[in-house]
Amino acid sequence: MAADGRDVLLDPDTGAEVFHADQGESIVDAGDGLALVRTADKRKIRAVDLGTGRTAWSRAADRSVGVALGPGVVVFTDPSTGRLTALSTGGRVLVDAASGATVLGYADNGLLINVGRQVGLLGYQGPAGG
Repeated sequence: MAADGRDVLLDPDTGAEVFHADQGESIVDAGDGLALVRTADKRKIRAVDLGTGRTAWSRAADRSVGVALGPGVVVFTDPSTGRLTALSTGGRVLVDAASGATVLGYADNGLLINVGRQVGLLGYQGPAGG
């Protein structure tokens, strides 16, 4: 966190500042050249390209929506609507399903999910990545 209270992302090798969020925003996750940032109004997640500092894409996601960044994929879990959505890091929808499942892991072709005692693969609609 910067002296002015804003979230800051640092390069782990050099300690140099890579990105700083706007006032009131919070960095949720980072990797694959992206920072996932919850907007100050807590209504959206924006994916920031760390190479340019510009917003690559954004998606509605209120404060109850969980967001995680995996290899080539961004996963949104919304307990209020029971939806599980995976986007490519480029912002393309890979899967959008009615599911209260927990994401256990990531595969090249889908998400490894769990509901109760059942484990399965929720397949993507096309290749992951950009």
